[in-house]
Amino acid sequence: MIKNLIKEKSFCGLDIGAQSVKAALVHIRDSGQPVLSGVYETRTTGYRDGSVTDLAELSECLNRALSGLSKKSKVKIDAAALGIGGELVVTRQSYAAIPLIDRGNKVITTQDIKKIRSQSKLLGIQMDEIVLHQFPLYYKIDDINISSNPLGLYGRKLEIDSLMILGKNTLIKNLVTAVNQAGCDISLLSFAGYAGSQAALSDQQRREGCILVDIGWSLSSVLMFQDGILKALFFVPVGGMQITKSIAASLHLTFDLAEDIKRSYGFAPGPHEQVDEDILIKREEEYAPIKKRAILEAIEPVCDRLVTSIIEIITNCEIADQMTHGIVMVGGGALLPGLPERLEAKTNFPVLVGHARCAARKMGHAPKFISSIGLAHMHARGSLENPAENGARGRGLAAVVQRVKELYQEYF
Repeated sequence: MIKNLIKEKSFCGLDIGAQSVKAALVHIRDSGQPVLSGVYETRTTGYRDGSVTDLAELSECLNRALSGLSKKSKVKIDAAALGIGGELVVTRQSYAAIPLIDRGNKVITTQDIKKIRSQSKLLGIQMDEIVLHQFPLYYKIDDINISSNPLGLYGRKLEIDSLMILGKNTLIKNLVTAVNQAGCDISLLSFAGYAGSQAALSDQQRREGCILVDIGWSLSSVLMFQDGILKALFFVPVGGMQITKSIAASLHLTFDLAEDIKRSYGFAPGPHEQVDEDILIKREEEYAPIKKRAILEAIEPVCDRLVTSIIEIITNCEIADQMTHGIVMVGGGALLPGLPERLEAKTNFPVLVGHARCAARKMGHAPKFISSIGLAHMHARGSLENPAENGARGRGLAAVVQRVKELYQEYF
């Protein structure tokens, strides 16, 4: 949690990307709803390809981001939720089963559910991995009854099938060390793509079915939600970096100049796009004309590869036809003009560019800050769900009462 001059509760999210570090701050209203206070972005240094290459440089970079956000919002930041990028995570399904009782039936309790979830974690994790998220895809009771929540049901055997999002422990520890050296504690760790869904998607979208496409720098994520949880996660090795590299190679430009051109003039062309304009770019000490058509021809194959990969994922996923709310695009790449329209035309799903639901007003650059905003949102929600000390006794008493009830049901 963060302290400010008017004693308002504020929470920070920190998203360390290969290209830039983004930080976001939300505060909690009296109603308990998080509201976006501000965002800040700085160029990433000391971090490349998912690894910390220079601890001191990265710590200084993170300090710049946190100090900039603190100065902008007039809030002292001493803790943050940290996002873990797709290059540092793996996904795995994990199955587990436990007997409930030797003879007869028993009521399934919270302890039984905790036990089987713990068993699933142990079976699903490998050396040097940590569990970032565990999503129960379904529970099965006595081989026949499939349930999303088995609490209170009768049975002799309980099974679970979970989707696990796991992080590479050593690499994550290096990131945590860099954040700590920047003068900030870590309140929680989350896969950045999943955190973004907390800011961009409503409860109704997650419950009734929605696809979140997060266009990252070197990697894009496709997340499918249904029944309020993440049901499937896929990665596409295409992002904004590949577009910039294609422009640089095709037009014989430096990478930084190609990035500037992409941001200023790039867009995903339609099937019959006709562009004949010239633009002027600075080459060394003079300006030279470049055909806008040449820029689009450089962008075209990368966009095509990205859209084709997303279509292939959707086509091969069993639950894709149940995505009632279509596709929401986030990430810096979602700001590329024409890309959402191109994806919509190819998939026949409605495609929207995501915005931060907790923002007081719509932000034009919100898609690239979605992960950091979602992380701050999760930080705030976690604090509200687990308040320190106030009511700890009450929660402890409630837990004792619940456990007594469960024991009674189990044995009587």
